Amino acid sequence: MLENDYHQTNMDVEVFVRALNDARSELHAVEARLAELEPLRHRKANLEAFITIAAELIGQPQLASKPQSESVAPMMRIGTGRDDKDKIWEMIHIIMQLAKRPLTAGEVLEALEHEKFQVDGVHKRENVRGAMSRKEDVFEKVGRGLFALREWPQELKRSRDSEMVDEAAE
Repeated sequence: MLENDYHQTNMDVEVFVRALNDARSELHAVEARLAELEPLRHRKANLEAFITIAAELIGQPQLASKPQSESVAPMMRIGTGRDDKDKIWEMIHIIMQLAKRPLTAGEVLEALEHEKFQVDGVHKRENVRGAMSRKEDVFEKVGRGLFALREWPQELKRSRDSEMVDEAAE
């Protein structure tokens, strides 16, 4: 009888080992599929933010939208690498259009964070500055640490200089 109990126990262990391996395998497959969805959630959040900011920029009323799902973080991450699908420079471009004056990388970073965008990396201000420097067809360096949109007229690119002169006179 004791031998029969031992044999039964070994069979139970084998069943559990197989079930455990199957569960681990299925969990790995589920995690892989969920990882495929994360970039879509990220892109959705960035598109929603872009629509909100762009509508504000051109003065269009914001249409009522569906509430964001709870799986989307309140701070939306934007990558700074050259291969990122969610380009930081697009958001910087919008921020500068709203500001209508040259900005420093620090000011851009502050505005991005105010609009609930979280810039990746340890040196966030340098990542913002690097993104503007790399996109020479969009941004132009107009002074020490100051960037403007290349599309702006010269007067607008120099608006920061006159602002600084006015502040110094006061």
